[in-house]
Amino acid sequence: MGIKRTSQILFLVCILLFATGNLLAQQTSSSLMDAQPNSSQLFQNSETFKSQNLNRPISSSQVASLGINNRFGESVDSTDSKLMGLGGVSGQANRTNQSGIKKCRCRSCDTTGQPAACIDCAHISTLGDQFNIRLFGSLNGEMLFATARPNLPSGIVLITPDLGKDTSTFEIHSKSTSLGAAFAGPEIGRFQSGGQIYSTLYGQTYEEDQYGIYLLMAYAELKNECERYTFGLHRDLINPIAPNTINFNQANGAGNLGFVRGQFRAERFKNLNQNTRLTSQFALSDPVTTSFTNFDKIPANLLEETGMPNIEGRLAISKTSGPRVPGTAIHFETGFSGLVGKLRRTDIPTNRIHDVWAVGSDFQLAITERLGFRGEFFTGSAIGNYNAAIFLIDNQNLDPVRSTGGWGEVYFAWSPCVRSHFGYGVDDPLNSTLSPGLPTRNEVTYANVIWDVNKSLELGVEVSHWDTTYTGPLLDNDAMVYHTRFRLKF
Repeated sequence: MGIKRTSQILFLVCILLFATGNLLAQQTSSSLMDAQPNSSQLFQNSETFKSQNLNRPISSSQVASLGINNRFGESVDSTDSKLMGLGGVSGQANRTNQSGIKKCRCRSCDTTGQPAACIDCAHISTLGDQFNIRLFGSLNGEMLFATARPNLPSGIVLITPDLGKDTSTFEIHSKSTSLGAAFAGPEIGRFQSGGQIYSTLYGQTYEEDQYGIYLLMAYAELKNECERYTFGLHRDLINPIAPNTINFNQANGAGNLGFVRGQFRAERFKNLNQNTRLTSQFALSDPVTTSFTNFDKIPANLLEETGMPNIEGRLAISKTSGPRVPGTAIHFETGFSGLVGKLRRTDIPTNRIHDVWAVGSDFQLAITERLGFRGEFFTGSAIGNYNAAIFLIDNQNLDPVRSTGGWGEVYFAWSPCVRSHFGYGVDDPLNSTLSPGLPTRNEVTYANVIWDVNKSLELGVEVSHWDTTYTGPLLDNDAMVYHTRFRLKF
């Protein structure tokens, strides 16, 4: 018997085995469905549990574990808005958090730990009864016109060099459309378990500017009122806040340092008095992130870690008395953060080892309920994959690039539904560390109006001016950008 005939017989046998298994599975599923209680039975069971006084109050840590953060006037970790695109996730989740949480317990089972609190609005339950899942996100449409060609029109980070020709650009896209899931799990010891997943449609590597899944968060957490531990894909600790821009990249490469990477994080919260909190944070993080751009391309050579994690830390103090910064519970906050680590470049005859370091500061201040300031400052070396130094880690000679930058903005609420942000950001690599053909300075000035038509629909218009300078032989360039966004939030 030939090999071809044997293969055909084996293939047919596999099909028969698969069909038989599928039939048995359907029969088993049918029998299980027959054994499941109907909706009226479930309702009766639910009423029985109520009558047995199994309801219990939900602690603030349990509510927070849902990962549903508020935009205005509610307690929230102020750093959570770093990657949310104008705090969009916070605003969307605000509605579900305010919809009311039922004070009850899920049906007990043979598992350890306290089950997640039951939710009386629409939600998703896992196969086990220990977790609740809340979905959130937005369906976005954006329209953009620029008087000169930007790098990544769907999320501008700089303007390409002047070629002496008309390079105006128009684009309509929905790459900022997002989907997230917040998990609330059982109590484990003194901690509440949970986590979050969040992604957009910018593709696996953002710089490729293609549709696809672009994962920004995927982490699990254990936390209580005094401590928090997370592991997985998370935002950077250093300089954790971000400008409120319609442009998805929020001044990355123009003064806004920090991105996302795999990390293990430990945080400690200490109340100094009724209105003042001290926050200390520490993280072991992945030295290399390629989710924005591929740093392995020539002339970058191979970029990799040296066998040790990067270390990030932050110390912040905040006050909660007085007017609140939108999206947080704070009146004033200032933080100081730092980063140390190493990167290795493959070179001949020996590898290059870069010392990665940065120090930064951030602040937020609400003057009134409608007016306030926010901003960050940083300086460091070889921090291109932290979205600083205009994304430069080293120059053409593989020497590290030094850079200093920051951003600041004023926000004003015209009404409870209409708000504006006016800001400026700059990233300025040290010229002596640059080689020919690299950007030397990148600036953005922006102003926008964002209108929450209702709980679901948001409209935004933004005007910005970008100015990017280069070392020779490339010529400097600047552009006016007119940007509109429609967002349907859920």
